[in-house]
Amino acid sequence: MSSASSRPQLLEQRLALGTYLEELLSEGVVTAGTTAVGARAQPSQTGTSDSVASPAARSPAPVPAQGPIQVRVFEVAGLTLAVPLSRVKDVVTSQPNLLPPSEPVPLLLGLLSSPAGESRVVDTARLILPHDRGMRPGVSPGPQAGQYLVLDAGHWALACNRIGDVIELQHSDVSWRTAAGKRPWLAGTVLKQMCALLDIDALIGLLAEKVA
Repeated sequence: MSSASSRPQLLEQRLALGTYLEELLSEGVVTAGTTAVGARAQPSQTGTSDSVASPAARSPAPVPAQGPIQVRVFEVAGLTLAVPLSRVKDVVTSQPNLLPPSEPVPLLLGLLSSPAGESRVVDTARLILPHDRGMRPGVSPGPQAGQYLVLDAGHWALACNRIGDVIELQHSDVSWRTAAGKRPWLAGTVLKQMCALLDIDALIGLLAEKVA
């Protein structure tokens, strides 16, 4: 495919990702710094077990207590995401070869061996991005990601295209999701950085449901 013919596709993909980000910014959130009725204003638990309740049965994550939060920013297929730094066990940027999984699973790219141990690598793009938002069916940028965020006890790692800096967010910087939605992995959105903040407990629960 020539560069000239690929430009319309790239533009279309960027527009689709922009639309998807706008959806994330408006889905089930309350105004930054406020608490919805019924939301528990206390920090969520940060357990490391994979045996998390099914996202469909989970209540919306409580809005964390007031205070700064450090997050690691990363990119997946053109979308900027963030994960609480306290939930990151290791950062792998050396593009190691992945071991094939014992059984092929669409959401898994392989097994990653790192100082954190052996982790199942998630095709983050396939998990986060719907096929009608910049991804053609059956095509995922996951295998070309090459960088990985190892979560919690090390059982899971997120494939990333680029791992960025650690930044500090104030509680009021985040529009926290306090209503159940179709994206249980979404904790909230950060307008200033134009990124989505991941709910790691819900994400691990979703993976346990889809992969186990």
